This record gives sequence, C-alpha cells and structure tokens, in this order.
Amino acid sequence: MKPEPARSPACEKGLIFLSYLVLSILFLWPLSRSPADTVAYVGDSLATVYFTAENGRRLFSDPGSLFSAGVAFPHESAALFEAHRLLPALLAAPLIAFTSNPILAINLLGWMAYAFNAWGAFWLGRTLGISRVAAFGAGALFAFNTYAVLEQPRLNIVILGFIPLAIVEALAFARTGGARHAWRGAVLWLLQAFTENYSAIYGGAAIVVVLVLAVVTSPPEGGPARRLRAATVPSLVVALAFLPVVIAYARMDAVYDFRRESPYSLDLSHFLATQPGNLLYGKIGPPVRAQQQAIITGCAFCMTESIFPYDIRSHAAVRRYRNRTPHCPHRRRSSHRHRSPPLPAPTPRP
Repeated sequence: MKPEPARSPACEKGLIFLSYLVLSILFLWPLSRSPADTVAYVGDSLATVYFTAENGRRLFSDPGSLFSAGVAFPHESAALFEAHRLLPALLAAPLIAFTSNPILAINLLGWMAYAFNAWGAFWLGRTLGISRVAAFGAGALFAFNTYAVLEQPRLNIVILGFIPLAIVEALAFARTGGARHAWRGAVLWLLQAFTENYSAIYGGAAIVVVLVLAVVTSPPEGGPARRLRAATVPSLVVALAFLPVVIAYARMDAVYDFRRESPYSLDLSHFLATQPGNLLYGKIGPPVRAQQQAIITGCAFCMTESIFPYDIRSHAAVRRYRNRTPHCPHRRRSSHRHRSPPLPAPTPRP
C-alpha cells in the first residue's frame, strides 16, 4: 500500500496546530483559566519566570553579561546554576515587552510549546506513512502524556518539538543525501540545544541513532561515506555555534566543581537484594526495606507516564502506599522494647 504524502497545504498545517493549541489549553486547565497571575506551584514555576525574563532582558540590553543573574549576585554567570533557557528567553522577550507580564508570557509560550511538540510529532508520523488520524493521535500522546503535562513549570524541559522535526530531516537525508536536509536537521538540533542541555544530548543521540539505522537498513546510493561527507560541515557549524554555551558551563565547573553523586542504593543490590537476605550478600538489614520502598515509588512514577487508564491505577496505588505505615519488623520490636510505661490514673480529689 502506497503511503499518503507527508506534506499538506499550509491551511491544513495551520488547522492542525490550532487543534493542538486548543488541546494545550484544555490539558493545562485550571491554570489556563487565569494565565496572567497563576503558576503551577512555587519553585520551578517562579524560577522559569524569573530566569526566562531576566535572560530575555539581557539578550537585548546587556548581552555581554547574558548569564548573570541578580538573584545570585555576586556569583559570576549565576544563571548557569540553572538551565540556560536561551531560546525560551528569546521567544518570550516580545511577549513580555508587549504584555509587561512575565507570568502571562510564560504561560502563553507554554501553550504554544505543547502545540508545537504535538505538531512536530504529527509530521514525523506522516513522514513514516501513517494516516492523518493516527499521526494526530501520536502527536497528542507525545505532547500531552502525563509526564509532559506535569513538567509544565519547566518550560525548557517542555519544548521538544525540534527533535521529531530533526528526525524527519534525518530520514530524508538518509534517503536522498540532499545537503539541505543535513542543514535543516543540524539547525533544528541547534535550536533544541539552545532550549535545554538534556534535550540537546538525548535528542542528538536519538537523531544519530535514527540516521544510522536508516542508512544501514536501506543503503543509499553512493554509500554511507557520501552521507558522512555531506553532514560534516553542518555538524561542525552548529557545534561551533553552541560552543560558547559549553565554554561558559566549563568555566562554571572550574570554579564550583559541579558533581552529581550516584543515586541512593543504585548498585548491584538494587537488582539482587531480597528481604531478608540473599545468597550473595547474606542477611540484609532494614536499609533494604528503604531501597524496596524507593523501587515501589519509582515503579509508580513510571506508570504515571502511561495513558489515562493506567494513570488512575498508579495514582491510587501511590495514595494507598503513602497512607500506610511501611512494614519494618526491626523497628516494631525496638518500639516495643523502648515503649514508656503508661501513666498512672489521676487520683480523685477528696
């Protein structure tokens, strides 16, 4: 069966984006009811509003101190204690200038970010040859899954639409070897990198894996060497464009020696430990119970990323888990051992 064409008129593209924009407003309700003065919670939401507005102001008024932040003065490049948020700041700057309301600007940009994510996934689906209805559903699942909606306070994490669009260009580049597809894919990755470091790394890895698989499974004319030569210059250009951000983070690391310790209990016992013991470790004490609690909580969190029926079950499981006291026989025995004797009954007055 011949797949339907992946390209549609501009009118259809606009209607699809508007449909996803309506879904964005609905999925972010009740925040959408009053976007001018409402944030999801105190913490990441306010950090996003502050750093995005501050970086946007410095982009145009003081680009030489772009990564400075008055909230952490006098630390140099204090904005890099957080994500750089360069592209969100650039996109939010006109909205902030027009509305004079950073909260409203961030919420408006959040609506458009979710719609853009879904729109990008829609076109990836159309490129892979699936129907419009299936592609629309795939875009909605990509943009409005539980994890994505819960990340609304962190706008830099939400914006992911450049990755599926870059994969579209990677597939076209693997098929045709056209230099324009290599340049488009590289620029799309650069835009994603200017949004968030995590998505730059993992999105770039996903693009490379898709490109390699596409070339290996369907060997193009001219062989992989021709594709490699065509992709070299665009890759170098975008790497050089992102190099100033890498240098700025490297300088921060030289001053503050950034390190992230391994998560608690994430070692061999995470996979092999049982209660009360196992053949390799012997008897395991109460710390394994805490580890198992972490595993249960992590599994419940992973389930919340699935579709709606499973979300209901996982939320109910987490609620039941939190409401009960964790079972720990060692603590129960110790509590009986050190329990204070009951107070004597008060003597009645004569």
